[in-house]
Amino acid sequence: MKHFVDDDKLNVFRLPVGWQYLVNNQLGGTLDAGNLAKYDGLVRSCLSTGAYCIIDIHNYARWNGQIIGQGGPRDEDFASLWTQLATKYAAESKIVMGLMNEPHDSMSHLPFFHAIHMLNYWQFLI
Repeated sequence: MKHFVDDDKLNVFRLPVGWQYLVNNQLGGTLDAGNLAKYDGLVRSCLSTGAYCIIDIHNYARWNGQIIGQGGPRDEDFASLWTQLATKYAAESKIVMGLMNEPHDSMSHLPFFHAIHMLNYWQFLI
């Protein structure tokens, strides 16, 4: 990433990661230490350039094909993931939270927006 910052003057990088990967396929579980360490290495490399780093959960508002709040993960599962990530990176001023990449083809966007609202609630508990 450093060469993009130095040579091309880029200052923001999106760092995609799967929800399942971060919690080792345990819906509602804690961040997996080994998988998180690998992803955190990428995040730390990004931060070391001085750029902004977007944590990008790249799941299209789904867990194994099931849509958040529509028969798939509960809002609380989604909020748990982000609560843990927000806690981990709370001291980093150059972290941007990309809540969910490209939610699409849901029966209704309202359940997903409810999940986002849950995150707003959870932020006050951190």
